[in-house]
Amino acid sequence: MAFSWMEGMVHICFTKNNFMKKQLLFTVIAIAASSALTAQVTKGDILLGASAGTGYNGYSSTGSAGSNSTNANIAPRIGFGIGRNSVLGARLNFNYWNSKSPGTDYKQNNLGAGASIYWRHFMPIVSKVGWYIEPAAGVGTVRQKSQDINGKSKINSFNITATVVPGVYYQALPGLLLNADFGGVNYQYSKNKNGTSVTSKSHSVSLGLFNSFTFGFDFILGKKA
Repeated sequence: MAFSWMEGMVHICFTKNNFMKKQLLFTVIAIAASSALTAQVTKGDILLGASAGTGYNGYSSTGSAGSNSTNANIAPRIGFGIGRNSVLGARLNFNYWNSKSPGTDYKQNNLGAGASIYWRHFMPIVSKVGWYIEPAAGVGTVRQKSQDINGKSKINSFNITATVVPGVYYQALPGLLLNADFGGVNYQYSKNKNGTSVTSKSHSVSLGLFNSFTFGFDFILGKKA
């Protein structure tokens, strides 16, 4: 009886030990799987993508001719994974803005181009959805043509910008990220020239959320879709 009792105790100990080992193994596997799901970008990844946006704004009031404006922009980019969910990249920016007042001679067209560098850090919420923060800095030029009752004029502007933009993303495929920026903090320094002479210099800071939206995508090269 003593031998059987000791044998039973040894058997129970081994069974309990095996159960703990299996539980630990399952825990490690679950953590690894969760980590794999939330690591959208890893070090060494190359991202190719672009963002684009467009908008229309109309204004009118009693006794006024009113005005309306349209704008469009596109920004192709390339990024490099420098760490888990961390990307450093560069992009080009092209934009167009038009404003006019129907029934009057006022009209203005702006055509701009520029380049910037950015850092984007992804912060997953669930396996395929999360948000990110993106600081960026760049330079650009804008060519403005306007017309009113006094005639036509041209102004060329040189701009330096710094922005911090929040956004949300959705990982539609292992190798495809969809994203949307909304608002943010923007600083801009502008130097305007009329012909060859400097006409004005200005600094501006703006802060806003949900006052503008830009939609984009990124292909993560090397990851199977």
